[in-house]
Amino acid sequence: MGGERETVVDKPKTEVKVGTETEVMQYRLHENNGQIHVHDDFNKLKAAVPVSAWWKMWDRLRNEVGFWVWIDPVEKTKLVIETVSESGIIDVRISISNIVFGSTWEKINTFSKKK
Repeated sequence: MGGERETVVDKPKTEVKVGTETEVMQYRLHENNGQIHVHDDFNKLKAAVPVSAWWKMWDRLRNEVGFWVWIDPVEKTKLVIETVSESGIIDVRISISNIVFGSTWEKINTFSKKK
C-alpha cells in the first residue's frame, strides 16, 4: 500500500461489529521517505516517526517492559507503543489517537523552531 516495507499487526482485543460480520481492527506499518508510518486505517489515523527515532525506541523496548510515546505534530496524533508481559508472554500494544495542542505548547514550539 505504500513505502518500502510493510506489515500489519492486529489491535489487541479490539473488534468492531460491521453488519453481521466482526472486523478485527489492525495497524499497518510501513517505511516511506525516511519515516516509519503507523496507520489505523479503520479510524483514518496516522503517525509518522523518523526511522532513527523508531529504531532507537525499538532497540530499547525489545529488551524491557515499558512504553514510548511519539507526538506527530503534522498529523496531530499521539502514538503509544507499550511492551507488556502477561502470563509469561511478551507482546506489544499500539495505540494512535488524535491530539490538540494547547497554547503553551504552540508558544514553545514557535519559539523553538530553527531559523
